[in-house]
Amino acid sequence: MVTLGSSSGSADRETVTATLNAQLGGRAVRVLDALSVAVMLASLGIAALQVRHVDAGWLTSHGADALCPAFMWWTLRRTAFAKRRHAAAEAAGLILAGCWGWELCQLLDPRGDVLPMTAGVFDPVDLAVYAAVLLACWLLDEALQRRQRRIRTCPGPPPLGSPPG
Repeated sequence: MVTLGSSSGSADRETVTATLNAQLGGRAVRVLDALSVAVMLASLGIAALQVRHVDAGWLTSHGADALCPAFMWWTLRRTAFAKRRHAAAEAAGLILAGCWGWELCQLLDPRGDVLPMTAGVFDPVDLAVYAAVLLACWLLDEALQRRQRRIRTCPGPPPLGSPPG
């Protein structure tokens, strides 16, 4: 994992993990880490299909548009935006701006004369896919944070031997 902001990678990684564990809960972070790896592998599989010009319908047309922003969101959430209060919304907004910028480049310069890597066909459905996926990521993150806050504020059982009441 890449850590930003310091040269002490191990200390930063531990701090980020501790922060996310406090915000989301350790089990949730582990599940989201596993999902992140699965999404990354699925993205690579879809990219392989696209490179080989395999037409798998929606999967090759919009699959990467759905999976790559989700992977980028979780990566940002684990690194640069881990310690920030509104990290989920900020990460989603930054990625959405980048994705929509990519589509704008395809609309204005479909041959990729200015930026060759953005050559392609503008598809307005991609804009909706990006927004829907990032909204789902943000809502999931917010729900996990709310759950974790409830768990932290919920009083535990009284200590043994204390009077009832």
